[in-house]
Amino acid sequence: MSTKKSNVEAATTPATDKVTRAEIILAYLSLALAAVAMVYLIISGLIEHEACYGVSAAHIQCQAIDPNAAARILVVLTYLAPLYAGAVLAMRWQTRAQDSFARNTAFGLMATCVILLLSLISAAMAGPGFFLLPSAVVLFVAAILGTWVWARSLRA
Repeated sequence: MSTKKSNVEAATTPATDKVTRAEIILAYLSLALAAVAMVYLIISGLIEHEACYGVSAAHIQCQAIDPNAAARILVVLTYLAPLYAGAVLAMRWQTRAQDSFARNTAFGLMATCVILLLSLISAAMAGPGFFLLPSAVVLFVAAILGTWVWARSLRA
């Protein structure tokens, strides 16, 4: 029986455990914030028949839905929901993976999802992306923590 520690065991310290826990909590918080924002966008479109785009002079700017506005909301929600879920699942996978190849794959998936999310949300900032910005920022912070944990596992 070998006494050599695996990368996961060697990289696990109380500080790493706390950062990993914070990463997962922030990832789930981001997913919840995104779900609330998406539900708000869907409800405002279906019940109020309005598409809301940002805030001006402390009032939410809304306009009656036309086909263009409905299409933009649909595109944003269709692309972003799987990316949020993929990022959160990749962060969870990264914290549980025993093999370094699995951790690297999970990290790559997480980084890809977060980069795509940030680029899509920033492109839609004048529209529905405005409401998804808080969840994107929280997810970005979780990704930074995940990068730190991943880098620590490489050094071990």
